[in-house]
Amino acid sequence: MDKLAERSLPRPALAIMDPEILSGNFTIIDQRFERRPGTERCRLILAFDHTYLTKTLCQISLFGKKGIVGGAWAPENPQNAFFSLEEGRVDIKAIPKASSMMACVCWDPSAPKKACLSACAIPLGSSFEGLDAKYKGNWAMLHTLGTVLSHSDQIIRGIAFDAATTHQFIRKVLCGQLQDVDLEELRTVPFFGELEWQELPENPLPRLPVRIAMYRGKAVWALPGPWDSDYASMTVPWSLKGCLLHHLCVTLCLAPAFHRDISLQERAEAALSGFLCLDMFQMLAMDKCKQMCLPAGSTFMAPVTCANLQYVALSTVVVCLTKDIDFEPWRYGNARLTEIAIEQVFGHLRSQMSNSQLTTRQYFAADARQSFRSSNTLNRIKLSNSNMGEEKLTHQQFETCCKNALAATLSLVSKVSDMKSSILEAMYRKRCEQEIEDPEDGDPLEELEEEEDVKPHAKSKTECEEFLEHLQQDAECNRMWASEDPDAFAAQDQDLPDGELLKHLCTLANVAEAFGMETAVSPKSGERREGNHLPSSLLEAVQMKGDLFNSLFRLLVRLRSAKGGMDTMWIRNSRNSRRASRSLNWHQYNERVIAQQNAEQEEGQNRSRTSRLQKWRELSLEAHKALQLAEEVPERLMPGNVVLYQNPSKGGESSWALC
Repeated sequence: MDKLAERSLPRPALAIMDPEILSGNFTIIDQRFERRPGTERCRLILAFDHTYLTKTLCQISLFGKKGIVGGAWAPENPQNAFFSLEEGRVDIKAIPKASSMMACVCWDPSAPKKACLSACAIPLGSSFEGLDAKYKGNWAMLHTLGTVLSHSDQIIRGIAFDAATTHQFIRKVLCGQLQDVDLEELRTVPFFGELEWQELPENPLPRLPVRIAMYRGKAVWALPGPWDSDYASMTVPWSLKGCLLHHLCVTLCLAPAFHRDISLQERAEAALSGFLCLDMFQMLAMDKCKQMCLPAGSTFMAPVTCANLQYVALSTVVVCLTKDIDFEPWRYGNARLTEIAIEQVFGHLRSQMSNSQLTTRQYFAADARQSFRSSNTLNRIKLSNSNMGEEKLTHQQFETCCKNALAATLSLVSKVSDMKSSILEAMYRKRCEQEIEDPEDGDPLEELEEEEDVKPHAKSKTECEEFLEHLQQDAECNRMWASEDPDAFAAQDQDLPDGELLKHLCTLANVAEAFGMETAVSPKSGERREGNHLPSSLLEAVQMKGDLFNSLFRLLVRLRSAKGGMDTMWIRNSRNSRRASRSLNWHQYNERVIAQQNAEQEEGQNRSRTSRLQKWRELSLEAHKALQLAEEVPERLMPGNVVLYQNPSKGGESSWALC
């Protein structure tokens, strides 16, 4: 770590404790990421996230001193993160140990190759406790990240992060949603207290809950990541039209941030279409849940999931409205505007350890080695002198995107819900005028509890009654599994291709196909739209002749699997995987691929935990030998089974035990 400064690399280890080192890190990062003449300095992306640590204290040489690291940093007690051994005796027992590491990494999304440099690494303690733990954690993250960004010297254009609970205030402040934020306290927060907000250009949409955050005259983007929905709790036919509509909503929100081969106007229109689709489908789903007395989110995605996806779509719209001409994150590489980069950095750091476990000192050392590798990558990057980016959207183009997105969404939702477009639009506008509370402002669990309280004859169960009910359910499941024929589903799997065949087909390049998905591009203006091409927008898909769901599926192929699609990074040729067997549909192929990947992951996890499994088997055998089990008790004990036995050493006294 002492050699980082000699090689002109940032020193991220506990840089927040020394403002000069932190400011110097961003200066070095700005110099290492070369830019073309005339390019704005405010061009880099910063991603922050947490990764777990092994709780232990270690000796290290840092800041020119020998000391102890492994303690948790806090604004009120920063000295806990580093105790100098040269200043006297240290009470080790009084040091709160860090359980996670907060890392901030930077990269240039427009560079030919992605190389990340770490700007700051902060060991933090356990999560907050109490009724207001959520708000304490949010304010703590605002102050910590604001302190780091206040020394960035205006080189950060976007902030990428995931949808964790403690990141909600950061996302709301950057998106201009300040209803639940104390403005007086916000003004005291570094960086975030200096933000100003501008309204979006005038548009015909009923609501568009986002504003442009400005820091000293430059727009700062929030680049949030979405959460996945709980598919098991949704009552839709997954293999048919319900899955296609759900898949379409998610794709329209995420594809604009990932796709590499669509224009800026198509990108904004797709994001707005995804936002409106989630709005209208969620509105109808909430009414359906009330009519059927079902929990909220059971007929569609959970409200929080919808909000997270909509934030991703709206953030992409802000990027399209405020980007510079030389800012081209979609020209090279994949996922340049997401927090996937920091997850990859964590993977590189843990891969340096044989057991993937990191202490605070090991994290600092691994991060330094990763900085050397990134430096070598940056030395090989050669920038071109030509600027081939697109201009940001004009107000007229943005208004056109809004009109097209609204018309397409009304047409789609009215067709699938059997409701007239005029009635649906009036219903949606009325709902927006009522200023419905943001789903994140309330607790989703409270909605479930309110729905459960509607049942007139519901009685509270004691812990004993619930325990006996679970035992009865387990017994019924065990009886069903024992009575099933193990070869009952063998006939259904005969036509399923094996994993090796699917892997070969997915990686096999086959460009010359009639479907043309690998080389598909948007049709030129003026060309005739037939029913066999790939549409580039939702409006074009709903206006195509033929079956509606056929055109929607082709739109999904265009956004996910065609040239530059968001899935091409992982599945190179999904067309071949669909052709592996004629008796299976496209959704079943994807389920097969996912099942194979999950099986491989589980197999790897089982290998790493063989000793635990072997220990359980040994304990089970010892229990069988020590206990006189009745004949009706199965030979294999499972967790949760209640066993009645007699202890010979106590005169045959009967007792029971829970496995």
